[in-house]
Amino acid sequence: MGKDSKHSDIGAAYDAPYSQCANLSAQLSAQLSALQQEIKADYLFIASVDEDKLATTQLVLCNAEVVENFSYSLEGSPCEPLLTQNVCFVTHDLQQSYPENRLLQAINANAYIGAAILNDDGLLTGVLVGLYFNAHQNLESYKSTLLSFANYTSVYLQKCFFENKSSSQKLLTDAVESMAKVGSWQYTVLTDELYFSPEVYKIYALAANTKINTTQAIAHYAGEKEQARINQLFKRLQTRGFLIVRTLSL
Repeated sequence: MGKDSKHSDIGAAYDAPYSQCANLSAQLSAQLSALQQEIKADYLFIASVDEDKLATTQLVLCNAEVVENFSYSLEGSPCEPLLTQNVCFVTHDLQQSYPENRLLQAINANAYIGAAILNDDGLLTGVLVGLYFNAHQNLESYKSTLLSFANYTSVYLQKCFFENKSSSQKLLTDAVESMAKVGSWQYTVLTDELYFSPEVYKIYALAANTKINTTQAIAHYAGEKEQARINQLFKRLQTRGFLIVRTLSL
């Protein structure tokens, strides 16, 4: 168990896209500090867990102060049961229970509580751990609180994943449209807002992100007859909510 001051985001413990979940520590530091006070832990930390069962801390609090990150193996540690269960705790004699664990000796921890951070497939990707200098007989009462925070962390990571996935898909769509020289647009009825993809601006020879309303957009279509048809379709969409598919000429 060597200390490691290099920060690596807990998102890296998830599938590759989760590594883009930046600044997790900054997002959770205030909540983690409040949790430390609530469960009265001397040490409280979040750590990622890799395929080799190596835990690397992302944020460590000691009496409400951020301290240096470190890494340790789950095997032979109080966290090992989290490989198969959601929460575990040891109320006393922690060092005696794990005599080979130098980290516990260095911290002088004598009680422990930990919760598993799982991804959406139910796989262990991180741990949330509280350590106590003295024996603590009431750790079981903190189980639900710790689990709630672990679940919150998991949801936050999944949120990052979907946001980055959506962003990646948009970039791919824009690239495909550019190569094919086609564009797409989206109209929001409730707000009367019209969104053009980047390629539509190029087709219409407009400056990127120029604000344009439906009347201006319809004017780009050829002929009064075509424009009248589009106006009818927009009115039907606004009043009846019908989705109509038509092929029209520019």
